[in-house]
Amino acid sequence: MQRAPALNPTRFYDIIVSTKNSPPKADAPLAQKFMFITVLKSKIHMATITSTELYYVGSIAIDKRLLKAAGMYPGEKAAVLNFDNGNRFETYIIEGKPGEIGLRGPAARLGKSGQKLIILSYALLTPSEIKKFKPKIVFVDDKNRI
Repeated sequence: MQRAPALNPTRFYDIIVSTKNSPPKADAPLAQKFMFITVLKSKIHMATITSTELYYVGSIAIDKRLLKAAGMYPGEKAAVLNFDNGNRFETYIIEGKPGEIGLRGPAARLGKSGQKLIILSYALLTPSEIKKFKPKIVFVDDKNRI
């Protein structure tokens, strides 16, 4: 197994500063080739909260069909934005019942049934991967149907 060459911390800083406003080139130093940027991977837009359950370990329950359409997975970290009250929080996803968008645990204090949510997940990609990547965005109606 071939090892990557060790990085000199001073040289790494010089690389970052000198390429701050330009994308890395194919023959770029090692530090640039392995740089990752957080980008939007999936979005469920304007889902309606169907349930809240305070005394639960904590998570957001999402209809399995919505998870599949958005390319989200049980256990995945999700950012949740409450359109009605401005609350934002992070939690993990669990598979819910058909049509369900349920806030569980402490997150249940951050929304009420009937309120609208935007649910996001992110991916870490290299600059070259970003050029080819398109996030999955799912729009739903008031009953959380696509």
